[in-house]
Amino acid sequence: MKGRAQLRAARALAALATASVGWAAGAPAIFSAVPNYTSNQIAIGGRNFSPTGLAPAVTLGSSALTVASFGNQSIVADLPVSFAPASYKLAVTNSNQQAGALIVVLGTVGAPGPQGPSGPTGPTGPTGPQGKAGPAGGAGAAGPPGTTGPAGPLGITGVNLAAIALLRWYPANLTAQFAAGPGPWRAASDGANMWITNFGGTTITKLRASDGKLLGTFPVGSAPAGVTYDGANIWVTNTQSANVTKLRASDGTVLGTFPAGSGPNAATFDGVNIWVVNFGSNNLTKFRASDGAVLATIPVGTGPTDLIWDGANIWVANWMSNNITEVRGSDNSVIGTFPGGSVPNAMAFDGANVWVTNFYSSTVTKLQVSDGKVVGTFPVGDNPNGVAFDGVDIWVGNQNSNSVTKLRASDGKLLGNYPVGNAPGLVTYDGANVWLVNFGDNTVSKL
Repeated sequence: MKGRAQLRAARALAALATASVGWAAGAPAIFSAVPNYTSNQIAIGGRNFSPTGLAPAVTLGSSALTVASFGNQSIVADLPVSFAPASYKLAVTNSNQQAGALIVVLGTVGAPGPQGPSGPTGPTGPTGPQGKAGPAGGAGAAGPPGTTGPAGPLGITGVNLAAIALLRWYPANLTAQFAAGPGPWRAASDGANMWITNFGGTTITKLRASDGKLLGTFPVGSAPAGVTYDGANIWVTNTQSANVTKLRASDGTVLGTFPAGSGPNAATFDGVNIWVVNFGSNNLTKFRASDGAVLATIPVGTGPTDLIWDGANIWVANWMSNNITEVRGSDNSVIGTFPGGSVPNAMAFDGANVWVTNFYSSTVTKLQVSDGKVVGTFPVGDNPNGVAFDGVDIWVGNQNSNSVTKLRASDGKLLGNYPVGNAPGLVTYDGANVWLVNFGDNTVSKL
C-alpha cells in the first residue's frame, strides 16, 4: 500500500513538467517520465530510443544515468543516490546520436495514505479427505473497491518545487532585466534558452536563461510576433510577411518558411502539429511540424490574437468579436464559442481551466475546459496583455501599469503586484522563472 502511494506521489510530481515535448523525424520522443523512489529508478516512455538495438544514453541535468533496461519505446534508468528537489532536463540520445528531451520536476515523496479496508473473505472450498495437514493455501482474490466518498474541502495552495530549488522563498522579485531587439513581442523557452521575437524588426533573439547572455540574433520574416518550441525547433510567425519561419533551436539555422494566413500572430504546439492564429484573415492554420505542410485552415472569431492547447483541443482568443473559440484537435471542428471580456487577447492553461486577459476591462477570466463555463473574473492591472501559469499561480502582464499581477490559480486570490519594464506584454514561464517582454524599452524581465 505504501509503495503505491509513493508511486502516485511521484507521478504527480513528474506531471509538473512545463516544457513542451516534441520530436524531429526519427529523433527520440519522450512521452512520460515516472520516478520510483522505492527502487530509486525512473521509467521513461516514448519512441525511437533504440532504433538499431543499441543502448541509449540518458542524462538528468548534468548527470549521466545508468540504463538498467531498454527497448525502442521504454527505458528504465537508475537515479542518482541523492539529488535536490528541482526541475531537471531529462535527455535521451539514441544509437543514431539523435536526442530528445523533457523537463521533469523531482521532489520528495509525501507520507503514505491510510490503509484501505480489507476485502470480503472468499468462499470456503470443499472438505477434503482426512489426512495430515498440508501446506497453507494462497491468499484469496482481493475484494471489489468501495464507492468513492464525497470530495473534501479545498486544501491550501501547494508549493512550487522549481521555485524552492532556486531558493525563492519570497513571493516575487525582479531578478534581472536583459536587452532584446526592437519591439520585443513574445518569448518561448526551449528548456535552456529564451527566444524573443522582435516585432519592430525582422529578427529573433536567443538568450541563455540562466544569466541572460546573448547567444544569437537570427533573421526571420517581417514583424515577427508569435513563437513556440516543438522540442527541437523554434517556430516564428511573421505578421507582415504572412508566413511562418522554422529554425533549428541548437544553432538558429532556418529550416523552412511556410505560408500562413493574413497577419499570423501567435503559435502553439500540440505534440505533433503547429497551430497559428491569423489576425487579418480570422482563421487558424494547422501545420505538420515535421515538414510544415498545411493540414487545415479553420475559421474562428474576428481578429484572433492568441491560442493555447489543453491536451485535446485548441482555444482561441478573438480580440474583435469579444469571444473564445474551441476547436477539436483531432478533426479540426469548432465545438464551442464562449463569451469573453472586453477584447480578450492572451491565454494560459492551468490543467483544468483556461485563463484569458481582457485588455480593455483590466480583468482576467477563468473558464472550465470541460464546458467553457466562466468560473471567475478577477481584476488585475491596466490593459493586461499577457498571462502564464507556473504550476501553482497565474501571472498577468499589465501593459499600461508597467507591472505583473500574481493570482492564486485555485481561487483567483490576489497575491501581489510587482514592477517590471516599460509596457510589458506577453508572459512566459520556463519551468523556474517568469519572463516578461517589455515592448516599451526593448528589454525582457526575469522574475
